[in-house]
Amino acid sequence: MTVNEGQIALNAKRVVLLHNSSRGWTLGNLVARSCYKGKPGRSGQTGPMDPNSKVTLAEFSRLTGIGSKTLQRYYAAYELAATDPLPGIPAVRHPDTLAPSDDDAQSISELVECEDADERVSELDKLWSRYMSRVRSNETKAEKRNAPKDVEKQQDSTPEPVIDAPVTNTPKQRLASLEPVRNGILDYCEVIESDPTLLQDESKRLEAKEIAELLYEQAERIMQLLSKEVVAE
Repeated sequence: MTVNEGQIALNAKRVVLLHNSSRGWTLGNLVARSCYKGKPGRSGQTGPMDPNSKVTLAEFSRLTGIGSKTLQRYYAAYELAATDPLPGIPAVRHPDTLAPSDDDAQSISELVECEDADERVSELDKLWSRYMSRVRSNETKAEKRNAPKDVEKQQDSTPEPVIDAPVTNTPKQRLASLEPVRNGILDYCEVIESDPTLLQDESKRLEAKEIAELLYEQAERIMQLLSKEVVAE
């Protein structure tokens, strides 16, 4: 089955151009509107492939040169944003309702309320990272469910490392203990950009960057809450 020049091929070229950027929603939308889940023949499509009809993730992977697992994550994140949006966040259109030419710009633009263009882009990037983190969390849960029982028992019997950490009961103590953690995450974000191992695999570098940025955001939010408690004491 060959995909001729058409909307799918155009989408594939755009994915290749944008893959190394942080434009997650654009990538997610391109994958969601170009692909269907499952194997060939299960989407109701028969006969020669129309260049403007959806293809499998495996076929889109062949067109873009990007791993099918990475594309699957983009698809899954966009699908989550449609079926199980984060609290207070509007849903985007479901991938099944998108044609290859639908950019879903209206749904994406309504995800955040920011007048400043740069701030809007930043907030959208953070939101995409949160959906990607949920996808990876779901993958980890699925792997644990499918793991052989003897492996699970072996993992459960492994003793947890004992960490002799200081007791931090007051907001001020907890704030002080979190600051080096936050700074360490920030340092790691900078290391990611020059790590020779990660530079050899762009998809892994982007994944590491997304996770580090999410952790930093969460640490920053907790520290802000603790700062308010310290002031209130």
